[in-house]
Formats: sequence, C-alpha cells, structure tokens
Amino acid sequence: MFTGNEYLCSVGRLLLFKIIGMTFENIRLVARYERNLIIRNKLFWIFACCVVAGISLSHWLWQSDSLSGLRWLNRALPSFIPFWNAWFYNLVQGIIVIFIGIDFVWRDRRLETNAVFSARPVTNLAYQTGKVLGIVEVCLVLNLITMGLGMIFHILFGEPGTFQLKIYFVYLFVMTLPTLFFVLGVALIVANRVKNHALAVLVLLAVFAAFYFGTTDFSCGTIDPWGRVLPLLFSDVTGMTRLEWIILQRGMFVFLGLGLVILAMGMMPRLSERAGVTWKVRAGGWTFLLIGILFGGAYYGIFHEINNRRDLYREVFEKYAEVKGGHIKAHNIYFRQEGDKIMGVSDLVVTNVGVQPLAHPVLYLNPGLEVTALTGEQGENLSYTRESQAILLEKALQPGEEILLHLVYEGKIDEAICFPDFTNEEFHDTRLMSFFQTYHSMFRHGRCFARVGDDYTLLFPECLWYPVAVSPVNVSAPLARQYDFTRYRLKVGDIGERVAISQGEMEMSGDTTVFRNREPLPSLSLSIGSYERKSIVLDSLTFELYHFPGHDFFMRDYMSLKDSAEFLLEEPVSMMREIKGGDYPFRKFTLVETPVNFVPRQRKGFTGSQFVQPEILFYPERMYLGYYAHVGFWPGDEDERTRFELEVEAFRNLLVLNLLAGVFDCSVLFGDFGGVLQSDEYPGFGGIVNDLAKVDFSNGPMVYVGEEISYSEIVTYWKGKSMREAFVDQEVKGEQLQKLLRKKYELIQKHLQALVGERELFNFMKQFKQSHLFMRPDFEELEREFNTRFHVNLREILDYYYEGKELPALFIRDLKVELYEEDEETKNIGSCKIYNPTSVPAVVTLSVATYSMGDNEIGSGLRNYLIPGHSCKEIRADLGMRDVFALGMNLSQNLPGENILEWTSSKDLSKTKDGKTGIWDVDSAIFTGKSPGMIVNAEDPGFVIHEKKRKGKLAAYFSKGKNEKKYSYVYDHEHWTLTTDSHCYGDIVKSAYYKIAGTGKSKVEWKVNVENPGKYEVFVYVPDVEATSARKVFIGGARLFYQVTSADDVTDVEVLLDNEEPGWISLGKYYFDRGEYSVFLSDRGGDSLTWENDGTYTWERDAVQLIFANAVKWIPVNE
Repeated sequence: MFTGNEYLCSVGRLLLFKIIGMTFENIRLVARYERNLIIRNKLFWIFACCVVAGISLSHWLWQSDSLSGLRWLNRALPSFIPFWNAWFYNLVQGIIVIFIGIDFVWRDRRLETNAVFSARPVTNLAYQTGKVLGIVEVCLVLNLITMGLGMIFHILFGEPGTFQLKIYFVYLFVMTLPTLFFVLGVALIVANRVKNHALAVLVLLAVFAAFYFGTTDFSCGTIDPWGRVLPLLFSDVTGMTRLEWIILQRGMFVFLGLGLVILAMGMMPRLSERAGVTWKVRAGGWTFLLIGILFGGAYYGIFHEINNRRDLYREVFEKYAEVKGGHIKAHNIYFRQEGDKIMGVSDLVVTNVGVQPLAHPVLYLNPGLEVTALTGEQGENLSYTRESQAILLEKALQPGEEILLHLVYEGKIDEAICFPDFTNEEFHDTRLMSFFQTYHSMFRHGRCFARVGDDYTLLFPECLWYPVAVSPVNVSAPLARQYDFTRYRLKVGDIGERVAISQGEMEMSGDTTVFRNREPLPSLSLSIGSYERKSIVLDSLTFELYHFPGHDFFMRDYMSLKDSAEFLLEEPVSMMREIKGGDYPFRKFTLVETPVNFVPRQRKGFTGSQFVQPEILFYPERMYLGYYAHVGFWPGDEDERTRFELEVEAFRNLLVLNLLAGVFDCSVLFGDFGGVLQSDEYPGFGGIVNDLAKVDFSNGPMVYVGEEISYSEIVTYWKGKSMREAFVDQEVKGEQLQKLLRKKYELIQKHLQALVGERELFNFMKQFKQSHLFMRPDFEELEREFNTRFHVNLREILDYYYEGKELPALFIRDLKVELYEEDEETKNIGSCKIYNPTSVPAVVTLSVATYSMGDNEIGSGLRNYLIPGHSCKEIRADLGMRDVFALGMNLSQNLPGENILEWTSSKDLSKTKDGKTGIWDVDSAIFTGKSPGMIVNAEDPGFVIHEKKRKGKLAAYFSKGKNEKKYSYVYDHEHWTLTTDSHCYGDIVKSAYYKIAGTGKSKVEWKVNVENPGKYEVFVYVPDVEATSARKVFIGGARLFYQVTSADDVTDVEVLLDNEEPGWISLGKYYFDRGEYSVFLSDRGGDSLTWENDGTYTWERDAVQLIFANAVKWIPVNE
C-alpha cells in the first residue's frame, strides 16, 4: 500500500515525465516542420547542389592520382582527403547558414509559416529549440553527404592503405560543428536585430568576410571561427597533436555559438508563457558566452606565456653571446625516459680553446630540464648558477685548461627554447611549406620541435636536450655558423621493443642501445619509435632507411629495390657527390621518417633545415613535403622504355631533386658538418671557404623552389645596401635572403679567384679544409695563412663587401670571337673591352677552356678577371673549341648580367694570328667619346605605349602588390611587356618592350626633339631574340610596320626581316625642322605569324613572331 506522500510523489513523477516527454515531442515536431520548410526552398537546393558538386570536383582536380608529383602534397597522408573535404564544407556552410538563419526569422516575422504552432501547447523555448535543431539537422545531413562522397573518392582514388574512417568523424566534431554553432548564433542575432531582410544579409556577409580575411593568424588564430591555424593533421604514429589547443579554440566557438543561439531565442517575438523563462534563457546564454570567452582567453594565454618565455631565453642567449672559448672535447651521454619525462647523465670534458681566461664557463641546457647534480672529476660538488637555459660554472678555466664534469638532469623539454632567432610570428607559424618552397593554403602542421612520449620520441639538437658549450645559434648574428665538434658516445636505455636511432655505430644489448662516434660531430639527434629498417652498403658507405610500419609505399613504385638497390643508388649517389663537389665525410647516410607533426624549419640565409643532421636526414611522414611521383607510363605517350628504366630515372629524380634544393638540401653534409670556419665578424664566410675547397661545375639539374627572385630584383636590392644591413633585414623572406646572399658570396669567391688564380686558391682552401676536418677554426687562423701565402689583405677585401653599398656598372665594347690557327694548334679566342667608370671594383667571368687543377681535378671552365674602379681593360681568353662566348658581369648594375655570343661553325669566325691571351689596360676614349645624333631607348621618357588598358580600376586595385616585377621573361605576352636580353641595345641596361604579333590595334612611339634642322637618317634597333624555335624575332616571313613623322609627311615603312641582319636597320633619310617628331611601331607582324587567343595554339609548334621595340636613332646626314 502506498502512503499519501508516496502516492503524491509517484503522481508528480508521472506528470513530470509526461511533460518532459511532451516537450521533447514538441521539439522534434517543430524541428521536423522546420527541416521540411528548408528543404522545400529552391535556394537551399541550389546551394546544396553547388556544395556537393564543388567539393567533389575539388577532390578530383587537386587530389586525384598523377604521375607529375605535383599532387603528392594533397594526397599523401590519410588525413589529407578528409581534411580537404571538411575544410571546404566548413567554409561554404557559413554562407548556407546565413541565408537559412535569416530566412528562419524572416518567415516567422512576415510570412507566419509556423503559425500552426501558436494553437498548440508548445512553449517558446521548445519552439525555438526545435527550429534551431531543424537547421542543424539539415546542415548535418548535408555534411554527412559530402563526407560520404569524400569517402568514396578516398577509397576509389586515394593512396592505397590511407583510408581511415575515424578521421572523417573527428573532423566533423572539431571543424564543422563548432563553426556551424557559431555562424548560426551570429546569423540569428543579426536577423533579430536588423529588421530589413536584405540589409541583414549584407551585414552578415560583411561579418563573414571580416572573419575570413582578418582572423586567420590574428592572435594565433584565437578568433578564427574556422580554426585554420590549428594543427589538425593526423599522424599514424602520434595521432593529432596539440589537443589542448584544439579543445580550447574549438570549444570557445561551441560555447559562443550556443550562447548566441540561446540569446537569440530570447529575442524571438513569440510570447513566453512565463516571464521568468525569458530571464533564465538569457542568463543561460550569457553563461555560455562567458565560458566561451574563458576558453578563448585560456587558448590565447598559452601563446602569450610561450612568447614571454621566448623573450627571456632570447635575452639570456644575448647576455652570454660574448662568452667564447668553451669547447666540449668529449661527451658521454646516458639517456632514458619515463613517459614525457627524460633523465640524462652527461660526462663531459670541457676545455678553454680561446686565448682569454673563462671566469665563468657557460653550458646551455633546455630550461625544462632540472640539474640535480653537478660534480667534478673526484666526485666533489661544483658550484654553479642557473639562469634559464644557461649554467654558469663557478670555476675559472685558463686557455688550454680542461675540466671533467658529471652532470645529472631530468624533466620535460620546453620547446620555447627552439629557434630563438625567429620572431614569435615565425615560431608559431603552422603553415606547411612544400618542396617548392610555397605555403599550402589549407594544411597546418603541429609546430612540434621536440617530442618525448611512450609512442614516439624525437629530439633535435635545437631543443638542447643535452648540455652544450656553444648555443645552437647566435641570436645577435644568426648567419654566423656556430658548431662545437665533439666526440660523442650515447647510451639509450629502457627503450623496450622500440628502435633508437642516432649518429654513430650502433650496438644493441637487450633494451639498451649504444652509439659510438669515431669522428667529432657538431651535434646529436635522437629518435625512438617503432621502425622498420632497410640497409645497403655501396662503396663502403652504408645507406639506411628507417620507416614506420606499413609506410613502405615506395616499394609499389620501385619494385627493383628488392633485387637491384645497388644499381638504383649508384647513379644518384655519384651525381650528388659531383654536384656537391666534395667528399662525403661520414661512413653512413641514414634516412629516418618522422611524424607529420614535425616539419623542417629553415633559417634565413641558410640551405637545408634542422631535418638535415650529421649522418642523418629526417623526412616527414610518407614524404608528404618532398618531391615524390609515382612511376608509370604517361597515358597516350609512346614510351619504349622498360619498367626498370623508368624506375631508374624516377629514383634518380627522387633522390637528387630532394637532396639538391629546399629544406632537404644536404649541402651541409658535404660542407659544414665536416668542419667549418666560424666568424661572428664575417657571417657566411665559412661557407665560402668550404665552397672554394671544391670545384664548382654548376652542372646539376636546375631546381626552382620558392618564390622566384629575378636577377634584376637582386640588383635592385643590393643597390645602396650592405651585407651587414641585409643580415638584419626583417622584411626579406628567408629563402629570398639565401638567394640574395648567394650572389654576394659568389662575388667574393670570384674576386679572390681573380686575385690569386682559381687553381692556386682551390689548392690552398682544400688543404686548409683537410687540415681542419671536424674542427671549427677561427677566421684569424685562416687570415694569417692566406696573407702569408698570397700576400693579399683578406680582411680589407671582406670589409669592402660586407660594408660597401655601391655596385659597379660596366660598359662593354668589341665583344667578338676569332679563330686562331698556328701549326697544329686551333682554338677560338674570345675578346672584349670593358670600362668600369665607378669607384668600386667589378669582377667579370668568362667561359674558357677547362684546365687541370691537380689531383685529377678539372677546373670549372670559368675564369674571373678583376676590373678595378675607373679602369678600362681588354681581355683575351682561350675558349678552346667552345661554340659559345659567355661574359658574366656577376653582381653589377648591368642588366641582364651576361652577354652571350654564339656561332654554329668555326667557318663563321674571322681568323687571327694573334694568339695572345690575358688582361691589360687600354684607352677608355672609345667609351667616353660622344656619338653623333639622337637615340631614344625603350626606358627613356620619349618612349610611349599606345594600347587599350589591361584592367579596370577595380581589377587594378585587387591586383595591387602582385606581379610587380619590372622585367619579365619572354613568353606569350599579349601586351607590351618590358624585358631584358643581351641581344638588345643598351650600355648598362639592355632592355626593350615586346609582345607577340597582333592585329595592329596597339603600337609604341619613340619621340625626339630636333633642335638642329636638317636631314637625318632614321635607324631602328631590332634584336635577335629567340625564346624557342617557334617564338623569335627573326622568324621566317617576319615583317615589321613602322611610321616615320618628318617635316614633309608621315611615311609608312615596312621591313622584311628575311632581308635584314639583326642590329641597326635603316628606315630611310628624312628632313626635320625644329620640333618634336616620332617613330611608331605597330604590333602587326608577318602573315600567319600572329597569335589568336582561341586556345588552340601550342608553345613549341605554332610559329609566332615576337615584336620587339628597342631603340631608335636619328643620325645627321652631311650631303
């Protein structure tokens, strides 16, 4: 029997359950009704069809299989296709929600489509919740449809073995749903506040655009609704990294969205059954908003705190940058880990190699690692001071004195210590940089610089995971190379079933691995994980490959690796040695795969990245950032090569292209890591010394990576700028600074070669390099030996290049090649006269006959000549039997930077009996004398282009800042375009405007003011420019159409180029009164040599005339 109270409680519970059940039923009913209204809307179907078709098409265009290798970055990883799918849907769903949200409010306000619910006992909260739920359901279903199509594409056309269902649903929850809630909340708020339907749409679209274009990287992406800076790529080894960041940033927008949606419910015009409900709804909305703001503050606080630590670490590095002389001679390290915590023991011999006493020797160790013991050789405790990463010993070291230290440390790695020379924006940048040095617009990496975990461990020397005496970088002079060559022994314990990888010879015993190094190394790296190993020995060099289980995807392309690995490796290894021009100093070369969360970072002005370590080259998971192309026959091509031949060629390209340029450039393995001169006073000179110790044939494949910087842009940059100013230039990009400095470094090399001779300098530098293998000699040591050997003040030369801001300008005359025949000797003699009117020296380079360098080395075939300021020289050089005479002017104001003469046969050359070669002074009168007449060039004020403007004002505004290069390469330009070419007329700058032949609708004009009336002969300069056999000026049937204005009339002149020679061509003699006159050139060309924009032409096959507008001169005629 129930008591009265029990009965009442039972009835109450039944009524409560009934009310709740009715509420949920009403919510479902409203949601169903709202969903039906949306899907009946034609506009929604238009949007939906466009979304489905657009995302499917984008998968096919950018992520389908290809033999070119250009799409590898878009399809290599399991997460690429699902991320691409979610990214696109996440972007376009915002536009859909904007229109649906406004339509939602507008229908209630104007059309009363949901008036039927006013007659039902539906609470306002249930009604509004149902309507919001209906919108969410529609968007969610559309999202699932696009996901399904992405899965189908992934299974059918993605990389085999990369499909993982869970990734699609993870992106659903961390990418699309948070954005959906936030955009919907904003849309409902605006729709309720802005009564005008059209105005509400415009306001929301403006807000949408402001968020999209203005929030991506602002405050590390804190207020970006799409979370585009978050590291959302999956690794098969470590999964998704930085989960704390993701939860805080995406959680912020979930709570902000829910808060806005709930607040919008309280703004709905429908009356509530109780006044208190509205207050509670609004209170709930503000609560969610507050939680979202707290999440956002916590997310931003992470980066703010990291930046504060980085500022502190940077100050410490700067504070002790001048403490020099410390050197770790030998270092035995014991390493083990427990979870994300490491325990290390270091026994190291520290010595003072400087010339001054060290009052407080400094060691550097990651600030997250706590020093628990520091003892001396006899076990006595040593006093020290710890200042962040710096450990200051309270024991002075005299020059040459050594001390044995026993250091015990433990803790967690603080990644904020890495790359202190980077700005905070560069440090937090999560954009993916591809092999071609371009940033990917979508994919973001995990910004991991180190990782210690049970699943995987990777430690680069950059993170200071063991104590060192020399910091990884001099923050005051980042371009000054800093290495400390140490003899290491590393013992890694408690690794279990995992594999440990580091430099040196490996010995394994149980769960302990020992690495012993025979040569001193500049640094150590350590990787511990589940790896599979492949190895081969070629010419006493051991090649090792460590990849994650199941990541041997390349075996499907290179089936010959199983049986013919030696043959596949032989050619690319030989090519790399030849291209790098030096001996590989190590006994093994190891490739190690790393998780996707790690990406190679490249320091400004340096080749390669931290992925290139002594003996080891780390590569990202499934080689997704490198150059990789599947092996196969191109469809439709008649290829007679065998499968084996295809694999040989593809494998050569795979290795050589990846190791030759970009972040995997292995130059330091052949140079710096084998020993490098170090100088803070002359940053980069150590690399110059290494380059001079090898023969540079420059015969490697041309690999263009990064944003292209033309020679004219390089010249413009160096006008009025010294090298020291360039070192601290924050405006220039990293890869561009490397190319800019490379030109200066090359000029210094050639200046030294011109002074002492290439052969002599090569032998000296090679001997210096060999005597300092795996060492870090200082500049003063090289300076003494160089000055003693060659009696040349090296410091004076370097000071000029490091401090000087002026570029030389050269005038070239009488560039010619003659045939010299004497007895049985036959050779081509190239000669020219060069005048340097500036006050700074210039260096010119001629391509000459090769010669012996000794030790079976052949010279580069380039000879450098020094042209001092205010001097005039004649140069005659033995070209051997070359059929090209190339005169390079290196880094000067001359554009282009090279003059070239070509001939097809020695019969075309005039003969000479003068076999003398060398360089000597000549009279500069041939350069300083004034020529008669008047000349107007393409860049003179009197040159005018008459053609229809290419862009409207709006298009010109949006294209501002793009394609601002002054000079362009010769291509199929339809409009008059400025270019430089050695065949053009000009002294310092040889430039002209050109375009492909048109229909005569545009023209150019040369204007001249005649001050002395009389008869003049008019000449035009027509250069012999050839882009391809089908794109040139002097092409069969080419014609040029000029108009000459004179005192008498306007005369049309047609020039048949088949009857003319390149250079100055006469248009006739005319009488001119005092005043302004012109010569016009039409863009019309020869018959059938005009390009028509119908999409049917091909670059190589269809003949098209190039119309060049170079120079015009008026020469007075004396009759």
